[in-house]
Amino acid sequence: METVIDETILISRKDFRSNIFKAWGYSCAYCGSPANTLDHIHPKSKGGSQLASNLVSCCKDCNLHKGSEDLVGWYRDQPFWSADRELRIIQWQTYLLLKEEMGLHTRNSLSQT
Repeated sequence: METVIDETILISRKDFRSNIFKAWGYSCAYCGSPANTLDHIHPKSKGGSQLASNLVSCCKDCNLHKGSEDLVGWYRDQPFWSADRELRIIQWQTYLLLKEEMGLHTRNSLSQT
């Protein structure tokens, strides 16, 4: 069920998560393995948001190993690092941040039910 408030579309947590998995083809944004979780690009513990622009689909191994490290510092040290994947993650963040700033984003907090 969608609700519109102040030009912001509110969607369910399930749809919010599903949209991110779909956008990444159900694969890990970092290594390309099948994704089964979401990762905060900029860790929550370091002030990262719960908005879609800060979330990518991720496999459990990458999520566990990345932990609270920042994207570039961690990712570039991985044997599966890819300049193309890193660029796609940055483009994902940038595109959604612009949409969020323009008030054209879908809003949901992962802490909501």
